[in-house]
Amino acid sequence: MNKEEAIRNAEELCKELGGYWEPSVWQNYNWHYKACIEVDKGSIEIFPRSKNNEYWFNIHTPEQIHFYSKDLREGVKKALHAINEKKEMASYVCNGLTEKLTIYQEEDLCKTTH
Repeated sequence: MNKEEAIRNAEELCKELGGYWEPSVWQNYNWHYKACIEVDKGSIEIFPRSKNNEYWFNIHTPEQIHFYSKDLREGVKKALHAINEKKEMASYVCNGLTEKLTIYQEEDLCKTTH
């Protein structure tokens, strides 16, 4: 993959996710890309489908969380639930991320952190 393809793929992934996702492209021997949302003290990164046809979700907070998901939307939902389960992270990360994620509506997701 060349740089232009990586940029196009990153933009397409962000468009599919909707909302505030930002494309990121970098070179490390080859060109790579991801979609990410960054907040003050954390981020969620989604890497493209792997050879196993799964997306890789990587959540950067005081405690790193990562997992694979074959379905993009279900993976985002799982990421939000994983953040919400970490009470010490939820107040500053979950609030910022749920504010930006528009892929689905789940109004009471962070209710326990208020």
